[in-house]
Amino acid sequence: MNLLAKGDKWQFDIPVAEQLEFIRRLPEPKHDISRSFYQYKAQMLFVSRWKRLVFNFIALFVLPLYILVAFIKRIRSRYRYKVEAILEKSGHQGVVPDSVAKKYKISTEEWSSGFSLSFRDLGFVLRLSPYLIRSPYFVFKILYKVGLYSQLIKLYRPDAIIVYNEYSYTSSALTYFCESNGVEHINVMHGEKLYYVRDSFFRFSKTYVWEDYYIKLLSDLRAPREQFVAELPPFMSVNPSEHRNSDAYADYKYYLAKYTEEELQSIVKSLEFISRQGASLKYRPHPRYSDIQLLKKYVDESMIEYQREVDIETSISNLKYAVGVYTTVLNQCYHAGVNVVIDDMNFPENFTRLSELGYVLLSKDVVYLSQLQ
Repeated sequence: MNLLAKGDKWQFDIPVAEQLEFIRRLPEPKHDISRSFYQYKAQMLFVSRWKRLVFNFIALFVLPLYILVAFIKRIRSRYRYKVEAILEKSGHQGVVPDSVAKKYKISTEEWSSGFSLSFRDLGFVLRLSPYLIRSPYFVFKILYKVGLYSQLIKLYRPDAIIVYNEYSYTSSALTYFCESNGVEHINVMHGEKLYYVRDSFFRFSKTYVWEDYYIKLLSDLRAPREQFVAELPPFMSVNPSEHRNSDAYADYKYYLAKYTEEELQSIVKSLEFISRQGASLKYRPHPRYSDIQLLKKYVDESMIEYQREVDIETSISNLKYAVGVYTTVLNQCYHAGVNVVIDDMNFPENFTRLSELGYVLLSKDVVYLSQLQ
């Protein structure tokens, strides 16, 4: 377990009704910084009290040092060259919609350019001051991100900054900062979305989502509707005929996420019918969440499909049935015309909650694992 996440709750731990009731009780945000603060308050529902105290205590001392260093670093910052759009550097591939890619010449090379603050940014610093008593950590996190953005704007004068940060409570405040500097702040959807107040209140200049379903879902979480554009990005538009590979084929593939040993045993047992049918099966572990050594304990190595050996486009293009619970891969499969099987057997509590949480695939034409037994 990640030490920083120890003691925290996650989206399945607090009922949706309770989450939504919390954000509905909050007043209408007066401006983008208050939007960020309300999103921060919603996220703190999931963070243990002792951790909030520790983060705020540390931030109280780190904040003035950061501001001082950021202003000093600005002395050495000089304009380098023009970049139309700077994309956050990450492992996400093909998530930028074609309309955005055609509008801007996009680069990721400039993303990690350090931080600095200018005297012009002092006005923004002062706008954050009313929140200092309530949460030094909130103020520090936003100012840290502002320092990164301010440096990018100084060095490259971008027309747009493109990120995948709807889950960050800094996002609305950063949108205000970008627009104040004549920069469009664009967010692109890169993973599945449920009713989860972590994603509440945010505002970008534009937010691209995969389909209209998510516009309603995120608007219900009090993110302003006018920011949204529905457009399927390249990685959600896989054409299986372009990725055929017999070596990667299996009749069934189970796309794993996080699991306990007991849950993994249950998954393996629930899929025994596949071998009885004479069909083939492979397990694809999640690169971050799946315990590979535990998987090897119950599954033969030849039945494991690794990300480093088979890319996701090839994986979903060479199967009959894609099986899983809650993963972006299943949505990719659905849009690729592949048969999707929702596992309603091995994570009963989570599956029950998925309907309450508004999981998009439950409203689609899919099959359930219990129906195949």
